[in-house]
Amino acid sequence: MEATKALRMNKMKELVGFMSESSEREEAVNISRASFITTLNIISNLLFSVDFGSYDSKKLNEFQDMVIGISIAVGNPDVANYFPSLRFLDLQGNGKKTKDSCEGLFKEMKQSSTLLILNTSS
Repeated sequence: MEATKALRMNKMKELVGFMSESSEREEAVNISRASFITTLNIISNLLFSVDFGSYDSKKLNEFQDMVIGISIAVGNPDVANYFPSLRFLDLQGNGKKTKDSCEGLFKEMKQSSTLLILNTSS
């Protein structure tokens, strides 16, 4: 924990800066999204030394959408939980949603790691 303190403090300063800028522009801030991006950036910096998230609301954040999609699909109640023999039917589509979101998430991570390797080798 102590080794990552500087990184965490830096990301919190970025969050506070973003909140200050939004306040000066008198824009509403989605606290859930801002905290998600801060947490995502801390984790991605620990693993890949790069930010995956962006506070720029105009920029599409597919990574966040995929993570939220997985959370929603996994959190939805499923008939297959009560009747395991019906799991193969995927009646509510939770299996497909989870699979699609996971594949997109892995694709995004692979793309980011490839860019990191290319930038490091240059």
